[in-house]
Amino acid sequence: MDVDDDGYDMGQYGASRLRGLLRTCQAHKENVVNALKLGGGIIGVLLFFSIVRALVQPTTLPSFEVVSSPNDNRVHKYVVLPNGLRTLLVSDPKCDQAAAAMDVGVGALEDPVERQGLAHFLEHMLFLGSQKYPMENEYSSYIHRNAGSNNAHTAQSSTNFYFTVHKNSLEGALDRFAQFFIAPLLNPNGAAREVNAVNNEHTKNLQDDNWRMWQLRKHLANPEHPFHKFSTGNLETLDKQDTLDYLWAFYQQYYGSASNMRLVVVGQEPVPQLQEWVQQYFAAVPAKSPFVPQPANVPLWAETGIKVLVQPIADVQKLLLVWELPPLLKKYRAMVPQFVRYIMAGQFEGSLYHHLKEQNWVEGIDLDVNNIRGFSFLDVEIFLTEEGVKHADDVTRAWFQYLRLVQEQGLKCKIWKRQLEMEQLSFRFQQKPKLEDFVSDTATDMQTLEAADILGSPKNFKCDEQLLRTVFASITPSSMLQFIVSSVPYSLDSHEPIYGTSYSKHRLNASLLMEWSVAKPTADMALPGDNSYVPKVFTVFFNPENKHEISRLHTPAGLVAWHQPSQYFADPKLVFTCLVTYPHLRTNITATLLLSIYAALLNDLLEAPLYPASEAGMSGGYDATGITLQLLVSGYTDPSSKVLMVLLMAAKRSLFTKARFDVMKEQLVKVQLNKKFDNAYVYALRVLRPVLLTSPSATPAEQAAILNATTFEQLEEFVTSLAEAPNQIQCLGFGNIIQTQVTEYSTQVAATFQRVPVDETHSKDFIVLPEGRDTTVDVPAPNPDDVNSVLLSIYEFPVKSSTDAMALELIQFILDQDAYAQLRTQEQLGYVVGTYGTTVHAQRYNVSLYQVLIQSGEQSPQYLDERAEAFLSSAVDILYEQTDDELWNAKVGLWQSKWPVPLKLTEEFQTVFTEISSHTFQFTRAWDEGQALGDITREHVLEVYDRVLLNKEKRRKARLLIYGKGKTADPSERSMNPVSLDGLKQWKEGLDMLRG
Repeated sequence: MDVDDDGYDMGQYGASRLRGLLRTCQAHKENVVNALKLGGGIIGVLLFFSIVRALVQPTTLPSFEVVSSPNDNRVHKYVVLPNGLRTLLVSDPKCDQAAAAMDVGVGALEDPVERQGLAHFLEHMLFLGSQKYPMENEYSSYIHRNAGSNNAHTAQSSTNFYFTVHKNSLEGALDRFAQFFIAPLLNPNGAAREVNAVNNEHTKNLQDDNWRMWQLRKHLANPEHPFHKFSTGNLETLDKQDTLDYLWAFYQQYYGSASNMRLVVVGQEPVPQLQEWVQQYFAAVPAKSPFVPQPANVPLWAETGIKVLVQPIADVQKLLLVWELPPLLKKYRAMVPQFVRYIMAGQFEGSLYHHLKEQNWVEGIDLDVNNIRGFSFLDVEIFLTEEGVKHADDVTRAWFQYLRLVQEQGLKCKIWKRQLEMEQLSFRFQQKPKLEDFVSDTATDMQTLEAADILGSPKNFKCDEQLLRTVFASITPSSMLQFIVSSVPYSLDSHEPIYGTSYSKHRLNASLLMEWSVAKPTADMALPGDNSYVPKVFTVFFNPENKHEISRLHTPAGLVAWHQPSQYFADPKLVFTCLVTYPHLRTNITATLLLSIYAALLNDLLEAPLYPASEAGMSGGYDATGITLQLLVSGYTDPSSKVLMVLLMAAKRSLFTKARFDVMKEQLVKVQLNKKFDNAYVYALRVLRPVLLTSPSATPAEQAAILNATTFEQLEEFVTSLAEAPNQIQCLGFGNIIQTQVTEYSTQVAATFQRVPVDETHSKDFIVLPEGRDTTVDVPAPNPDDVNSVLLSIYEFPVKSSTDAMALELIQFILDQDAYAQLRTQEQLGYVVGTYGTTVHAQRYNVSLYQVLIQSGEQSPQYLDERAEAFLSSAVDILYEQTDDELWNAKVGLWQSKWPVPLKLTEEFQTVFTEISSHTFQFTRAWDEGQALGDITREHVLEVYDRVLLNKEKRRKARLLIYGKGKTADPSERSMNPVSLDGLKQWKEGLDMLRG
């Protein structure tokens, strides 16, 4: 086998080229025969090979320089195909997954006014087969069969399609993917179904405040501006007789030019092979004249200088300030959005946020510059406390006070260059994002960014003080839209027509506008200073090629310290964490909630001192889960000791005030109460499932009531008691950290938190569902205005071996795409349809779960369960008919989906940390599960399928049924084991428990 200097398997590539040559000879048989007829001698042979070479030799294509991070060992090539398709080829010989994305430079802005949502509808329709692959789900099935995933999204100015797939299956995926852009069927038989799917997607979002506020912005935009249009689409805009005609016209107009598209392909093959495949499969993408968008030439907003009062769904208070800015998309090298975010929304001492926090008016600030083709606007979200919403205009005044400080002193390249230094540091040690995110985001960036910049290089970035002054000069009171979003009842006189959001619009008072326009900064406001957390030393202690086993270090009783260098990354970065576990709190819900308040108050103290660290790529803080307080430091090794010191000093001093306690308690209460406004399927998974299956547990309403009753004095007493409470501390030093440093850091943590060490640890108890008795939990919609109903069926399997656990997970993996195709695509039960296979590992038990989740705006949850059961009854045939090769490929696909090669240090850390936090310590789990998968036979799969899913005499099933607005349980269908949400605690007391 020949391997070149870059480690490529050139023998494999040569074999692939030979196969390609033979295919080409077959395809051009007539040309080859004519060449040979010219003579059987040397001339004919030479002519034959010259023709073949011309046919198969990759064309020399125009290419552009790409600047990649010194930390990126992949090979990149940016080429332009003859049809104008700009393509980034990425060769990664060490990848375990391949991927591709196509970004088409057209989106919702091009929707016809009379068919709003058409671009989104087309995105859906392109999945329904092509002339070359007419079977409706051939593309998605191929991806899933080969351990991949796929998706797409429609934005304002582009539509993005992407997939990941097993590294050996890229060519077949590219072939099927290319047909989206060459010869799709846009199958009329599936059109009504996909209109319904688009409508289901829209229905899912009707009670989501983020979607509602986005649409309200669009509603208040200038009706002559394309941003005004409704992007998602629904039955009202798309369910019309001639929509298919519009669809074909839209496709031909906007998808008819390869030069409007950007392609990214990542594979294990060398670049010449990737280029050959791209030329082979995408050369037929049409090369018509490119679409040239026309500028709007009208103001973005219909009115400015207005106050808009808004009634949200959830209990939230926030101030939203919006301005149109000069178009910035093509001026990205000036880093204006990054600068505005850093200086106006930072949490440093003297910042606007710090000033408002001192008044106890705000909980946080988010700032975003929306750069859309041809226009930009600034969104500033200021999250208010109950007190802060009474001072919304004072908060707005503070914004303009700090803005004046920045305009007078802060628009300097000296401050801008601090941000550039952070960008350079981040790029130097850049870690790979998720593969699907990389291909999708890069394809989108290629629509705007120069080739040299698409991988995030700040090499060509340059300060532009004049542009900064122009942008900040456009942020004025008279050009502002001020939204006050609050659950406080207002007198509202208008409704946004798509989502029904209640609002009222008023002109801002002229005297108030004048006051804001001349506002002066207060004495406590200051610009950001130098950053002492920027790392200076980048020594790397370990070489990943020298494999290092995890080590348990020698420590005193009650303190366990682990050390694990990275097996993949030679970066000067680490993750250090400690888990401080208090076993005596195990059955005390009130105490665990007090622990959450304690962690929140610690983080509140740390915001200003550690904000510069976050800007320098560091993070540090506390978290509380159940009976465990977690401390975490991550980022560069050099400043990690300083971050740890600040964390521990906060805990030692605990300088809490009643005012901040009240704010933190208010936040935590809202988090619990607002869970009912999540999507119903999210509520089922994140709230109802743990309440059903684990003990102790409490509903959000119960937790909110307990939190509301807590006092500052109670918190002070609790924190004092923790100092003497028995606990166990487990620490993990991961990545670029030596053993002595782990021991030193761990000992410092123990000195702060541990007085009475213990070795006792516990996990939560897990409910054993009754055998042979399906249980039903009927739940009214947590949000009474939500029309969506939900089925969550849980099939429980307490397992004794990894082989049993993996057999159930393998079943889910094999059937998942078939379940989606049947229940969502064919039966159109809802937009959210999925099956999930997982195993809960604890120190004293292992439980595997097979779950079916469906959310529907139309059907009752009982009907959803009937259809899910019908699918499971028929799907056994799929398992019977699987060939040995298909079963083997499924095993490989499942293993790779569970244990992908980590793309960043934190992913690798999480695998080890999970074993420590669950007290299982099975650090070879990936290997063990691979071995278990290898032992599974078809007979074993069928036996587990019958025992867990089909056999009603043996299975352990519980179904959670959430009834949407206007739906109730059918009295004629009485469950043998009905349980109300209020009766769950008593019901669980009568069941067996797996003790944690």
